Amino acid sequence: MKSFRLKKLISRKEIMQKADKIASIIDKQYADKNPLIIYALVGGKPFFEILTSKLHIPFDTDFVWVRSYAGTESGELKWLERNKKDFAGRNCLIVDDILDTGRTMKNLKEYIEKNGAVSCKVCVAVDKLERREENIQADFSLFRVEKGFLVGLGMDYDEMFRELKDICIIEEDV
Repeated sequence: MKSFRLKKLISRKEIMQKADKIASIIDKQYADKNPLIIYALVGGKPFFEILTSKLHIPFDTDFVWVRSYAGTESGELKWLERNKKDFAGRNCLIVDDILDTGRTMKNLKEYIEKNGAVSCKVCVAVDKLERREENIQADFSLFRVEKGFLVGLGMDYDEMFRELKDICIIEEDV
């Protein structure tokens, strides 16, 4: 088994402070719109819980369960569970842990728009640029990171470290 070192990149305190700021912006942009906030399982749930606890507007929620990683490699998007609520006529906000290659988010956003959403924006904890393959941008992000394999706040390394409260960069021992 590989051994790892975790280097704290972003503290829980910094996460909470930035979430306050993003929530305030979302409150203003979605005032009187009753948005449908959709989080992507499994990784998006911790950030979704933080973000929605800080909002002061009415909103509805739903989730989708999609998987694009097998182990530590990004691959083909697989739908494990689709939404329960109708997107038609709604202002939607997708919440996820990370915007990485962009494949999952691009497919999810296209799916929501194709199903009649009035608008669809993207909110992520981390907008990571290193491996971006698709032309998609986050409308809201707590942090922008150039590179590194990140874990914590829902992000995992082969299903490990997802529960960490801080965002860490993983360093493999050689």
